[in-house]
Amino acid sequence: MTEPYDAPASLPLRMQYLHWAQKFRVPLGFLAVLVFVLLMEPRVPLLIAGSGIGFCGLLFRFWAAGYLHKARTLTTAGPYRFTRNPLYFGSFIMLIGLAVTSGSWISGLVFVLLFALIYIPTMLREEDELRRGYQESYDRYAAAVPRFLPRHTRYPSSGQTFRFGQAFKNREQSAFFGYLLVLLVISLKLFLRR
Repeated sequence: MTEPYDAPASLPLRMQYLHWAQKFRVPLGFLAVLVFVLLMEPRVPLLIAGSGIGFCGLLFRFWAAGYLHKARTLTTAGPYRFTRNPLYFGSFIMLIGLAVTSGSWISGLVFVLLFALIYIPTMLREEDELRRGYQESYDRYAAAVPRFLPRHTRYPSSGQTFRFGQAFKNREQSAFFGYLLVLLVISLKLFLRR
């Protein structure tokens, strides 16, 4: 996958927005976490339940990252057999987990809106890049596998295998440590409120 670049002003507004959303998704994610920390009202049962949900999302992301070879091959194995965007699906599950831990419906709403405004356009932009790079192969894959919500039917096996080291090459440990840091902040706020 190529790195996002500044969109030329001559592009249609939709394409400029897709470029912008892809470029700023990570900084806006940090901003959403800041809003989350300020608004959260954690409680122990919600922290336990939300953490479990979030770790399921982390595991899904790690599974996907172990198959992903960016810009080298069209990945259609592992979780990519069920959804074209398993990393973003895992992130969404993590956000749901954080929303539960927060005890604040406003935090949950902020996360869902952020996801819709940033990650849906990012998925569309990445699809355009994959379609240009892999043409008919990607068209066949996209016709058989849903964009986001996993489907129980599988795309035929491509022979690609999970590599633990590949997940680290894709820097998936950053998601893990980031999530642990947020849970630590939630726990600290919970402790200080007592």
